[in-house]
Order: sequence, then C-alpha cells, then structure tokens
Amino acid sequence: MTTTGRDEEKVVVIGGSSGIGRATSLMLAQKGAHVTIAGRRRQPLEAVASRADRIEVRELDLASEASLDVFAQELGCFDALVISAGVRGVGKPFLDAPFSDMAAQIELRLTYTLRAVHRLAPLLSPEGSIVLISGIAARRALANAVALTVTNAGLEAAVLGLAKELAPVRVNAVSPGRLDTGYWDGLPENLRQRMREDAAAKLPVRRIGTAEDVASAVCFLLGHSFITGTVLDCDGGMKLA
Repeated sequence: MTTTGRDEEKVVVIGGSSGIGRATSLMLAQKGAHVTIAGRRRQPLEAVASRADRIEVRELDLASEASLDVFAQELGCFDALVISAGVRGVGKPFLDAPFSDMAAQIELRLTYTLRAVHRLAPLLSPEGSIVLISGIAARRALANAVALTVTNAGLEAAVLGLAKELAPVRVNAVSPGRLDTGYWDGLPENLRQRMREDAAAKLPVRRIGTAEDVASAVCFLLGHSFITGTVLDCDGGMKLA
C-alpha cells in the first residue's frame, strides 16, 4: 500500500522511463499499486511496463499544455503523483554555457513541474500525495550547476506553499545526492569507475546511491500519512562530506 491504504491505488509517475522514475514505478507496482508512467517517448516507457504487471503507459509532453490537458482528461481521478522529469548532461561553468540552455533546463525542471502539479492536483483524492524530486544542489554549492541549483531550490521552496494550499493532499520532496543512474554514461568506463570510487570515498556510507535508494524514499513519503511539507534527504551523508 502506498498512500490511502486501499487496494489498487492509482499512482502517476511522470518521467517514469529511466533512473529514479523507472525504479519508483517498478517498486510501486511490486507493492500493489496500479501505476501510470508518462513521458515523451513511448518506446522506453513500454520497456519499463514490460518488466512488471500493473503498469500502463501514457505519452505526455510537459512542454505542451495541450498534451497535459489531454493526459488529465484521459487520466481521471487518482491517488498519488510523482514527478521525476529532468534532463541529463554534464554541467558547464555559468559563463561558458549558452544562457538559453540553462533557461531551458530551469523551465523543464521547475516551470513544467509546477504546471503539471497545477493541472493534475485537482484530480487527486483528498487522502492523496505528491512527491517531487529535487537534489543536493539546492543546499550545497556544486561546480558548474547554477541552473540545477535554481531548479532544485525552487522545487523545495514550492513544497512548503503547495503542502499548505493543497491540504489535505500531502506534498513532499526527496533530495538525492550522488547517484549511479547514468549521469556519467558519456564518459569512458575507466574514468566513470574512478569518479564513482572517488565520490563513494567521500561519503559517510562509502558508496554512491542508486535509483532504488531514492525510489524507496519516495515510497516511504507516499505511504506516511503524517508527513507533509518536508524535503527528505537521500544523499548518503553528502552534506557532511
């Protein structure tokens, strides 16, 4: 069970085709929820759905209000919403990156996330729950990550207001630290391994995180009826490193 204690709870995961979204979708399905995963590309979504029962696929482009409207109309009422949409790519120094690239990242991760909450929150059951994914950059300065800092901090700030305005629907966020979810896939394997080892050595838990670590935190927040307006750190102690 995840949010209301009822069988066949309906959970929507936006950004469910990879990384945290994929792990969360599979974990929720294993726990008995009926999961709708949504994203722009149908093929990777269907690949996730093929790995578990109780998962259905819907195409959704958060950049399109029309696409979001169609999605909402077809979806109907549901019990929980998880938004893990984002972008991949290695960061660049603030003055080296085209400003349009940073603006696009902020729009996708922050503006479009809030647009989705605005459109879909009225469809949630009164006992429902929303979990957003932020990140360590919201509260720790990271190199070449100004856009990421802005988006994560914005999402975490929004959690407070949303939790108050949308009550009794609960609104929380999970803040991951360093994860092995494909962020370094564009680098040579020997370099990727060295970066993993270096990152792990700096953490109190002596390993970097997995998508499943974060998915477990998401499921915890979905299932806990007395937590709202909270950002749950799932970072292996990265703030201490």
